[in-house]
Amino acid sequence: MAELLRQRIADHAFPVVGGLSLSFGVSAFEDGASAGDVVARADRALYQAKRLGRNRICLQKLDA
Repeated sequence: MAELLRQRIADHAFPVVGGLSLSFGVSAFEDGASAGDVVARADRALYQAKRLGRNRICLQKLDA
C-alpha cells in the first residue's frame, strides 16, 4: 500500500507545486508490542528512508 501511494503521488502533477515525493516508514504490529513500539519502529524506518535518499519506503523489522 505504501508503494502504491508513493508512486501515485510521484506521478501526479500538482497544480501549485508540481511534483512531490514521499518517504514512508513501515512497521507491523506484533503480539505483546505496544502502539508506541510500533510507532517507534516506523519512525526509525522513516528516518532510514530519508537518509538513503528520500522518495522510498523502508521497513523496520520486528526484531530491530
